Amino acid sequence: MPAKLLGAAAEFIEGKYGGPVAETEEVVSVGITATQIMRGDPERVFALLVNMSVNSIFVAFDEAVGAGRGIVLASNGGTYQVDVEEDFTIPIRSMWALSTGVLSNLYVITVRRIAKTAVGE
Repeated sequence: MPAKLLGAAAEFIEGKYGGPVAETEEVVSVGITATQIMRGDPERVFALLVNMSVNSIFVAFDEAVGAGRGIVLASNGGTYQVDVEEDFTIPIRSMWALSTGVLSNLYVITVRRIAKTAVGE
């Protein structure tokens, strides 16, 4: 599990979201078939996706993602971000991606609240 964030920004976010948060970042390879890039997570409060490839990438909330169904991330830096404060429950959902070419990289940053446990656990 990622380490708890420290400092002024982390304290602000902890107060805003009711608990400490942790960040993750990864590069996900996306191809011409639907790839799950994020599983559903009820503690995720933010996600940022950046298309690092020369191909367009489409993202959607199930594996029916495609050119006619989804959010397009333009080549070479197209971005999409969701935040629970403005996008309600969208950040907690699973996300899938599909590219117009093979070997397309998608940079994914997520912020999730570290789940609280019940007293006595």
